[in-house]
Amino acid sequence: MLFKNKDQSKGYHQRFLVWALVTHGLTLTVPDINTVRFGCNTEGARFALKHRELIIEFLEIVRDTKTSPGFNNAEKNTHLGLHDAPTLTELAGLAFVGECFSVSYLQQVRAPDVNHLSLGPLHERAAVWLRTVIAKPQLVTAPYSESLHLGGSFDSRPFRDPAMFASVHALLASGLLVHLDHITAAAFKGVLKTLGNFTGEFSADGQIARASRVSPDLLQTVFVPATNDVNESKVGALRNGLNRAGNARLSFLSAIQMYKTNGTRGYVRKMGRSSKIFLMRETVRREKDHSEKRANLEKAAHEKRQLGRAREKQTRASERRARRDAGLAGTEETRWRSAEDLPALDAKDKSLTVERLKSELRWHKERGNREAWPKGAKLSGTKAVLYAWLKEILEFEDARSATQDSIDETQDSTKNTLDSLDNDVDDLEDEEQEELYYS
Repeated sequence: MLFKNKDQSKGYHQRFLVWALVTHGLTLTVPDINTVRFGCNTEGARFALKHRELIIEFLEIVRDTKTSPGFNNAEKNTHLGLHDAPTLTELAGLAFVGECFSVSYLQQVRAPDVNHLSLGPLHERAAVWLRTVIAKPQLVTAPYSESLHLGGSFDSRPFRDPAMFASVHALLASGLLVHLDHITAAAFKGVLKTLGNFTGEFSADGQIARASRVSPDLLQTVFVPATNDVNESKVGALRNGLNRAGNARLSFLSAIQMYKTNGTRGYVRKMGRSSKIFLMRETVRREKDHSEKRANLEKAAHEKRQLGRAREKQTRASERRARRDAGLAGTEETRWRSAEDLPALDAKDKSLTVERLKSELRWHKERGNREAWPKGAKLSGTKAVLYAWLKEILEFEDARSATQDSIDETQDSTKNTLDSLDNDVDDLEDEEQEELYYS
């Protein structure tokens, strides 16, 4: 938000980069953490730890050079977070995940000509390595050395950013990362759980394992890309196409992409004149068929049906509320106002029905004392349960009424006493004035 805002007019991205270059001679690249991309959180954590003192210095310069010196909320939270031990410990755990596992794992998955169906052994090794680190986090949190990567990296290759480890251990020496091992183990536990969620098809009873048992040579004859990069790039191409031609039909944009891939361009160039004429006529026929227009009409009709169902549902709900309100607005003199008015449960009273009990309970909820209605209670249960519930509410009301009557009686008695005292005072004053007159 402050150092890599998607809106270039906001934040301090360019100002921070220029300041770091001119003042400290550092050419920095701030990780892109505004979009959902691979490793965005781990890269952001690594950058914040590695350049923590630099970021703090820059924020304090920003604070002091304002017309009214001070932090705004984002600056204040960032500055406090870079001094907060729990926050720094979590950042260290994320940075270890990215540096020790995520990057090396993706390097192996994204290698050229990797078949997705052959990644089972890689995921098994990953799970074993993650469990090892969870049991002994010191494999990655130990002080940096030239041989740390042998056990602290998933592929046992040298780390790409040893300076990050130095920054973490400087904070550890200062006493800010007391729980580093525990947080690191928890971070790798999360990675192991997520890995299991995405690799279930490679388990012993997964689809890939079952298919290989049925036909052992099947995996050798089928190729599946290890990542979804191709499809994601096509979506990006579609977005760019719509930006250039907002009114273009989807079929037109799809045809352009097909023309550019799989050697279609060269194939079309080698086609004979009759084949090209056929393709042109077929294209015209399909355009006249208005297949895309028909699909749009079907979508609109589907949305209309959905709207109709939603409106019908709302109407039914309104009718139910109206019927309930009509029942609650009935003659209030017929309500049972105290526990004495409530018939006994075993009495043969035709008015003591489940519907009548529910109506009484609804009335107490809407019109009576809400304190007597348990929070989150639902109006359901047998006749005995509803009766006991209503009796409890009525007894609560009776007790409150009795308390209020006692308060009213005390107030009336106090008022009468005060009135009597006022009269006595008036009589004494009259007698004193009369005695003074005769004397």
